[in-house]
Amino acid sequence: MQNNLISQASDMNTGDTPNDILPGMNQVACILISPFVEYVLNPLLAKRCIYLKAITRIAIGFCFVTLSMLYATLVQYYIYKSPPCFDHPSYCGNSVSAARYRPNVWIQAPLYFLMATGEVFAMTTAMEYAEKHAPKEMKVFVQAINMLITGIGSAIALVIAEAARDPYLTSFYGSLTGAMALTTIVFYVMFRNKDKDDTRADIEEGSRGMALPPPDSPLGSRQLDTIVTSGSTDTDKGMELTPITSSRTIHIERNTTAVAGSC
Repeated sequence: MQNNLISQASDMNTGDTPNDILPGMNQVACILISPFVEYVLNPLLAKRCIYLKAITRIAIGFCFVTLSMLYATLVQYYIYKSPPCFDHPSYCGNSVSAARYRPNVWIQAPLYFLMATGEVFAMTTAMEYAEKHAPKEMKVFVQAINMLITGIGSAIALVIAEAARDPYLTSFYGSLTGAMALTTIVFYVMFRNKDKDDTRADIEEGSRGMALPPPDSPLGSRQLDTIVTSGSTDTDKGMELTPITSSRTIHIERNTTAVAGSC
């Protein structure tokens, strides 16, 4: 795909900009977008009690990749609308003079930002999900399958490369847009229940993490002292205090109420 985009850039008004420098925007975008998602977007959503699970994040990544292909389709459309060669820009006699009528090459830059956003959401999440859910003995095998899928994608790109030529490039990018949109829908419909399973697992793990040590342990004694002190404070404020029948039960109820009230 990157080679096709470099070829697309060569048919645009490059000026003094080499047509193969634009793919570097993908790396720049990844460097900018990754910290933004990690330190700005995710905390902002967390404050509103919105937590994007793995399948949802991957689907969002696919949406951004779909938008990048749609953007490439629009760029190619306007290249073909440009005189004097229209839908045969590669066959212009004087390509330098003809290029000034075409879109500037930097118009292609948002495409790489969209693609990088899709990679941040989809690829990194997929690798994290595979590492988290794969059995310990199969983690390397799962990553190997991931590399195999990437190789299969490259092989498919070689097969369809014959269609990537004038005057069919608009249809070529449009077909990729449609295929990616269909893949996004099918993927989310098939695997969205995995997010619910992960949510249940997180709740169960959180419940196990709230388990208390035996009351006769030093830590249990400190927790009991905390509960008694807390109860005295509530009494001083005029609040009704329920008789303590079990220190372990009361402590769990307090923690559960705090967690439930946080969102």
